[in-house]
Amino acid sequence: MVSKPVVPVELMARVRIHLEKRLLIHDLRTYRERVAQELASARAMQQALLPQTAHIFRGLLRTWW
Repeated sequence: MVSKPVVPVELMARVRIHLEKRLLIHDLRTYRERVAQELASARAMQQALLPQTAHIFRGLLRTWW
């Protein structure tokens, strides 16, 4: 909200603040999306390194019987 009489310097400062805030929010969203993608990729890599659970259970059953 801008009070009257309008002070041009104050108006420019308020507009600048809002534009900077908008850019920062956009950058933060982009960063969070990138981090989420990287975490999903890392999770998939870790899952690929783990043995399949079916093989583990079959191995346990063989040792018990």
